[in-house]
Amino acid sequence: MALPIGTTKRAVTTIWRSSLDSRPARLTIIKRATRAWRATPKPSRLLPRRQPLPNHLKSLWLAIWAEPSLSPATSSLRSRATQSPMRTIFLWFLGDIGYADDSFIHSGAYVQFDYEIAYNEFMEQIEPFAAIKPVMVLPGNHEAECHSPNCQLSSTKVHQLSNFSAYVHRFRMPYDESGATSNMWYSFDVPPIHFVNIDTETDYKNAPNDSYTPFTSNGNFANGGSWTEWLEADLDKVDRSHTPFVFVGGHRPIYSVTSCDSNGNPADDSANLQAAIEDIMYSHEVDVYFAGHKHSYERSYPVYKAAKESDSYDAPRAPVHVVTGAGGCDEGHDDDSKAVNASWHVMHDTSRWGYGMIVADETSFTWTQYDAATDTAIDTFTLKH
Repeated sequence: MALPIGTTKRAVTTIWRSSLDSRPARLTIIKRATRAWRATPKPSRLLPRRQPLPNHLKSLWLAIWAEPSLSPATSSLRSRATQSPMRTIFLWFLGDIGYADDSFIHSGAYVQFDYEIAYNEFMEQIEPFAAIKPVMVLPGNHEAECHSPNCQLSSTKVHQLSNFSAYVHRFRMPYDESGATSNMWYSFDVPPIHFVNIDTETDYKNAPNDSYTPFTSNGNFANGGSWTEWLEADLDKVDRSHTPFVFVGGHRPIYSVTSCDSNGNPADDSANLQAAIEDIMYSHEVDVYFAGHKHSYERSYPVYKAAKESDSYDAPRAPVHVVTGAGGCDEGHDDDSKAVNASWHVMHDTSRWGYGMIVADETSFTWTQYDAATDTAIDTFTLKH
């Protein structure tokens, strides 16, 4: 069963380590009434103790961000998250954290080892809010490995920095506490929401695996099986009287107008992910699937099997799909010239960087996507039970 965020018999914080440190992230014991998992931007530094949260929050505030890179979105989110310390409870990053793997292309550092530098620069940029807010993360394809010339020509680095090692060693999420076998997937509760984090990159049928070089092989975090069995078991245990809403987060989307066929059916990697989890999410009445990967923002109607279930967000039977991938990727926005006008589609924006915020209580939640440049809302919806 998933635990409330950070709640165990002992309170824990996490130390972010260098990606080359093979030791598992070591937990530091702090006795507190309410706890939160987090990581420090500098490997040797412990976080200040966080004030306990109220046992019964009147409303939950959180920020969701995917494709985060060194961009104006970082500054805007940092300002919003820190201006009212007890309002935004935590931040949820949906993969591709800082784009360290291809930083050598954008910085021109083709010869030097730029991987750790890029990671540390990003961590330092988010330090103002990471030092006071829990930051929950999940893996994206850019966490898979270091494939710069410096890494590939090193017999040591090419293996040490493969198979999501930087993600695994830099972040420690509550996977063991939620019955998972790997840091790549986990769940937690922050009433009124149960949060499930999945690995869209490995360990399910036809997963992309993200092996960009002939010298690496990624995956096998499920000991030869699939995390989808864990997902179903986790959702079976959800207590809707405690967490009436259920959110699933993964890096890759199922529904995107740039990764579907002319009839709106998911294609390629999206189709493989759909086959792996859509029926599980539908049967367990998941409210929203959040994703990134696409360097854009998108929102759907409640949708199942590529069919729009309803125009309404009042007690929908099928999940809503949100792609919040406009975090500021250094590769630029997606090309939407091949976007399909699918029946389940509501909103698609490829012109602005930004992030999303959720405000939730026991009967409803409101999602708002913000333009980081102007700090104004570009899209919003409210889902009610």
